[in-house]
Amino acid sequence: MLQDICVADLSNAVKVNGYTCKDTAQVTPQDFYF
Repeated sequence: MLQDICVADLSNAVKVNGYTCKDTAQVTPQDFYF
């Protein structure tokens, strides 16, 4: 599945090559910062 963004899901216990991505419906503006 191709995704435009991938916000790391730090609460997920499954880690394959790093962290899994959050469901895009669960992503909020607070997930991004400069």
